[in-house]
Amino acid sequence: MTTIMTVASLITSLLAPPPPATGPPTGRVVIDIITVNGSGCPPGMASVAVASDNTSVVVTYPGAASAADERHNCQVRLLIHPPAGFTYTITEADYRGYLFLDNGVRAALSMNYYLRGAPSPPVTRSFTGPLATEWQIVKAPDIPSPVPCGETPVLDSTAETRLAPSTPDPRTNFATLESTTFRLTWTTCPTPTPEATGRRN
Repeated sequence: MTTIMTVASLITSLLAPPPPATGPPTGRVVIDIITVNGSGCPPGMASVAVASDNTSVVVTYPGAASAADERHNCQVRLLIHPPAGFTYTITEADYRGYLFLDNGVRAALSMNYYLRGAPSPPVTRSFTGPLATEWQIVKAPDIPSPVPCGETPVLDSTAETRLAPSTPDPRTNFATLESTTFRLTWTTCPTPTPEATGRRN
């Protein structure tokens, strides 16, 4: 009985498909910008690029700023089209910008993204002047999971900056959102069998 089970296990292991590749694809990754909304990034204010090694997607927001006593928000919706035979996982979103705050001026930043369903809680940070510095907020999923093969869900990204109180000079107190980088890992999709595609020999 032990011999039979060993042989059966060997046959099963030989017939099993190889593990999916973990490296990025070499084919082109296409990104569609669906919408750009919000007081912090008017239409046409955002642009998107894919890293040469396909490991990240970078959205930039030239000129996006929040002046004193103003709440500025920015929502960008994207479609990521992977090369044939691949799907992706977003492992983190890296938001970056600049802060210029006089003494006592406060800045509240809130960043979030999601692919499907209801959004998870945003990542928030607060700063108090005097301050002149770059800022960075990284949001990572609790349990990274790949997009199901064959699906192209909408990627929603939101950012909010708020400064207070209203008395500081808006020319010297503001927050900027410069870029959002979505870091990707890749997985190969299984090859459809003849039964799955409805073909018969």
